[in-house]
Amino acid sequence: MQAHHAAIFEAAKSQHLLTVSTDPSCARAGRCVMSVATQPAVEILVNKQAADQSQVAFRAAFRMLIVEI
Repeated sequence: MQAHHAAIFEAAKSQHLLTVSTDPSCARAGRCVMSVATQPAVEILVNKQAADQSQVAFRAAFRMLIVEI
């Protein structure tokens, strides 16, 4: 899917949609708003710049559970 991350993000961004992947490199590259991993522990990454570009916001209670990059 990595080859398609940019196209998917651009399409979702124009509709203000949250993009989520199980691949943390997608969030680190700013091509997904969020990535979720469960092994070896739960890790939720949120790319702040991608979230801002998509006009996606999270409540403070959820933001305490995530790693914002």
